[in-house]
Amino acid sequence: IKLFRDFGCGDVEVASTEVFIRENIKVEIDVPQDTIIVCEGNFVSLEASGATSYTWSPFNVFDNPFISNPTVEAGYTGWVYVEGKIDPFTDPACIGLDSVYINNVDPIVEIVTDDSLQICVFDTITLTAINNIDDSNISWSDPFGFLNGQTGPTVDYVPNFGFVGFEQLITVTVELNGCIAQDEVTVFVDPFTVIQPLVTDTVICQDTELQLNQPGFSFNGTLFEWNPEDFLSDPLDPFTTSIPEEDISYELYVTSPSGFCADTFQYNIEIIPNEISIQQGDS
Repeated sequence: IKLFRDFGCGDVEVASTEVFIRENIKVEIDVPQDTIIVCEGNFVSLEASGATSYTWSPFNVFDNPFISNPTVEAGYTGWVYVEGKIDPFTDPACIGLDSVYINNVDPIVEIVTDDSLQICVFDTITLTAINNIDDSNISWSDPFGFLNGQTGPTVDYVPNFGFVGFEQLITVTVELNGCIAQDEVTVFVDPFTVIQPLVTDTVICQDTELQLNQPGFSFNGTLFEWNPEDFLSDPLDPFTTSIPEEDISYELYVTSPSGFCADTFQYNIEIIPNEISIQQGDS
C-alpha cells in the first residue's frame, strides 16, 4: 500500500507499507527438530513465533503457558503444544498450531564390541558406544593417544606396540547440557612377531644343513614350536636348522606370549640322495 500526495509538481510517494495476506498463519516452535533431548533434572526454555498471542499445553508443566517463551518444568517427558492467534481476529485461518516432543533422559553410554578384548600388536578391534542421547558430544581417549580426537560412535583401535601384560584402558564420554556419562573397557595387547620363512618348498642334497628361517629377528616373547622334531637342531628355536635324511614336512606353530594370537607355517623338504649306484652293464 502506498500513499501519494501532489504538492503541485505531480504525485509524490510519502509513505508505503507491505501487507501479507495468507490463507492461514504459520505458528512455529523455534527448535530445529521434532524432539528435544534434555538432561534429566534440567529446565527447557521454548519460544514460538508467527502469532501475537499464545497458549501452551499441558498447562501445568509451564511456568507461564500464555507467553511466547515459557519454561518447561524439570523432569517432564512428553509432547507439548502451542496454539497461536492473531489478535483480535477469531477466524480459524488466524490460528496456528505446533508441537515438539521433550525427552528427559539420564545419559547412559556403554562400549560394545563383537571382537575379542585380547588382541596382538597391529590387530584391529572395533568399538561402538551405545548411548541414549544421540551421540551428543562423544569423545574417545586412551593413555597412549591411539584414539584421541575420535568423535564418532564407532572407532577402530589398532595398537602399534605391546608387551606381555600390557593393558590399555579405553574411555568414551558423552555429554548433554553439562550432564556427562562415561564407560571404559580394558584391552589386553600381546606382542606378536611373525617371521617370514627363508624357505617353504625346497629340494636339497642329502646330509645338507638347511636354515629354515632367516636368523636375527627379535620376537618379544613370541613362542615357536616345530613339528615333527626329526633332524632339527632345536624344535623351539624359530631359526633352527635341519639336516634331513629323507623327505620331510615341518609345521611351525607361532603363538603370542599370552596365547591371544597364533599362526602356522608349512615347510616341505625333498631330499636328493648323495649315494651313487653303479650298475654293471652287459658284456
